Amino acid sequence: MEKDRFTLYYFPTSYYSHMVIVALLEKKASFKEKIVNILDGGQLSAAFLRLNKKAEVPVLKDGDKVVVESKDIVDYIDKEINAEPRLVPDKTSEEGSEVERVRGILGKVPIELLSFGCMFYPDVSASGLKLPKAFQKEKKEMEEAFSSFATTCAELADKHPDLRDAYLAKNQYFTKKIEICSDRERVQKAVDDLEKIFDQMESLLKQNKKEGVENTWLVGSNFTAADICLATLVGRIVLLGLDQKFMSRDKRPELVNYWTRVSERPSVKKTILGASKATAQYLLKQKAKMVLPILGGLATVGIAAGVAALLIVKKFK
Repeated sequence: MEKDRFTLYYFPTSYYSHMVIVALLEKKASFKEKIVNILDGGQLSAAFLRLNKKAEVPVLKDGDKVVVESKDIVDYIDKEINAEPRLVPDKTSEEGSEVERVRGILGKVPIELLSFGCMFYPDVSASGLKLPKAFQKEKKEMEEAFSSFATTCAELADKHPDLRDAYLAKNQYFTKKIEICSDRERVQKAVDDLEKIFDQMESLLKQNKKEGVENTWLVGSNFTAADICLATLVGRIVLLGLDQKFMSRDKRPELVNYWTRVSERPSVKKTILGASKATAQYLLKQKAKMVLPILGGLATVGIAAGVAALLIVKKFK
C-alpha cells in the first residue's frame, strides 16, 4: 500500500475519531495525522468546512476522495485495505448481519448528550469525571463557549457566501446544544438508558461463551467493527466516571472481562486509553508555541521550550 495514502483529520478525545483511528491501527494502515482543534473552533474554518459541511471530525482523505461519518470511514478503510482483521464482514452473511445490528444499537447512543451533559452536571457521574482538570469547565463557561461558537458561525456565514448554509446550520447546532445539554432530566435519562444497552452487550457475550467460542469478541471469535463501537463506548463511560455504575463483576462480569481484554489491544490502548494524555500533550505544544516568542531572548530555542513547558505543564495535572 502507498505510504501515507490516507490523511485523517481528527481530535484526540473525539469519540468518533477514536473509532476510525482504532480501525486504521487494526488494519496497520499508514496515515497522515491532521489534528483539528475543536476546543478553539478549528472545525469552523472555511478550509475544513469545505471538507465536511457539518464541521465535524473525523474526516478521511484518500487522494481526492473525502469520506465523512465515522461508520462510513470504517467501512471504507476495511474495503480498501485487504488485510486482516476483517472489520466489516459481508453484510449478507450471518456474522456480517449481526455486526451491523450491533453497530446500529451502539450507534444510537446519544454520545454528545452524555459527554457534555455529564460535564454540565458532574454529580450525575458515579465516581467523578476522569478528564484532565484543564478540560473540566463550569456549566456557565461551557454555555459561553457554545454561545461564542454560535456567534462565530453567524459571522462567518456573511464572510463566506458559498458556505453560508453550512455555517447557519452549525449556528443552530450550537444554540440547540446549550438547550439540550442544560436539560438535567434529559441528561439523566440518557445515562439511565445505558442500562438496557449494556444488558444487551452482556447477553451477547454470555451467549458466545455458552456456545463455547474461545477468546470471544462481541460477535463471535473475530474482532470486528462491532467491537470498535463497544470499546469506544466503554472507554467514554470510563472517562465520564460512569463505569462503576454500569460495570461490576456482580452485575456484568462478561462485560468487565471484555473490557479488560480489549484494553490490551494496542489500537485501543493507544487511541482510547491514551486520549486524555494525547490531548494534553497537543495542547501543551500549542501553548508552548505561544510562549516561545516571549522567551526568544534565551540562549537557545531548546532552553526556551523547556522553560515554556515548565510554565504551563501544571495546568495539565
